Amino acid sequence: MGERVVEYGAMLPVQTIDLGSNARLPGDYVAGHALGTTYALDALPTETSLRTDLQNIVRAYRALTYRGGIEGDVEPQAELGDEFRISAQATVIETRKYAFHRKVERNPTAAKQAKKFHGTRCQACDLDFEERYGKIGKGFIEAHHLKPIASLEEGVPVPYDVAADFAVLCANCNRMIHRSGDPSNLSKFRETVQSNKP
Repeated sequence: MGERVVEYGAMLPVQTIDLGSNARLPGDYVAGHALGTTYALDALPTETSLRTDLQNIVRAYRALTYRGGIEGDVEPQAELGDEFRISAQATVIETRKYAFHRKVERNPTAAKQAKKFHGTRCQACDLDFEERYGKIGKGFIEAHHLKPIASLEEGVPVPYDVAADFAVLCANCNRMIHRSGDPSNLSKFRETVQSNKP
């Protein structure tokens, strides 16, 4: 990873770390380390130096995530500068930022197979994107996993039945079924949606 941010190599020369453990969490930290700096306990730097090093680390991290294509959310980090601020006129100024998140790998063909089997009409509210938005909506729908991701064991492959384990939902219904308390119960969610129609 360090080769993608070579300009930070001189400022943050530590490229390997050893946390002294083979457990998963320390192993993940070791594997994810690209650059860094160390300090001797008997010669800790000033607060200003620490702040400068932290800012360089954040800049290197942002450059790395941007160049590496890691998906992330925009999150304010006001302590790192005035990049996010609200003026007296309630104007919001934002800066594009990236945050790293653990990502669960899903089978990239699963959504296509679910759409092929179930079609492209929302199974909860009956929305068809092409009918609503014209040609830009053609073929658009989201695949919803009826087996909650929290129930999956890390690193263990799980076979899915496209007919029984997937649904196709519009973006709104997909978000709302996850708020319903039981994202695996499509029939109950559909009843709720249909009963709330005007």
